[in-house]
Amino acid sequence: MRNRALLLALLASLAGCQAVQDVLAAADKPTARVTAVHFADLSLQGIGLVFDVEIRNPYSVSLPLLGMDVALSSRGKQFLSGASEVSGTVPAKGSRTVPVRADVDFAGMRPVVTAVTPAPLVPWKAALTRSVDAPGVGRLALPLSKSGELPVPTVPGVSLKRIEWRKLTLDEAQAVLHVDLKNTNSFVLDLVSRGYEL
Repeated sequence: MRNRALLLALLASLAGCQAVQDVLAAADKPTARVTAVHFADLSLQGIGLVFDVEIRNPYSVSLPLLGMDVALSSRGKQFLSGASEVSGTVPAKGSRTVPVRADVDFAGMRPVVTAVTPAPLVPWKAALTRSVDAPGVGRLALPLSKSGELPVPTVPGVSLKRIEWRKLTLDEAQAVLHVDLKNTNSFVLDLVSRGYEL
């Protein structure tokens, strides 16, 4: 009799667990989407990609943000991966947009993606995983993906027009170099603030 009561209690608890799991499976879950991607700090050395990720919270309590994993690939070959520690919460029954930055180094990208040569645009695909702490569920991963084209700058054309000597003695020489700079890319590139050595 005692064993039978224990068996019934165990079955009831299992049924209760299944009911809880069914409720959790049917409940609304947090969602995430990439609302925008923009470039930052484009130079001959690299570029910064900033993803605006919108998190929606269906719960009546705030939703803690845990972290974000980012992986970038081109033509099926990965050339960048990393993690972003984004803290904070998403308000109850609300949303929050979180910027996630990935810095791409052109020198490190080319050996991995052998098909990528200096060209105006290179196709890329981003796989992002946003993690949240969902109440009653625990850590929940929200996978995202985004694709586009990455501008990879080519070396600008530089030609020396003339040298204007301002001072020329045995101790010192001062001159003004008149240089023509030509942007060979189809997009704007800051050539004026670049460093030069003679």
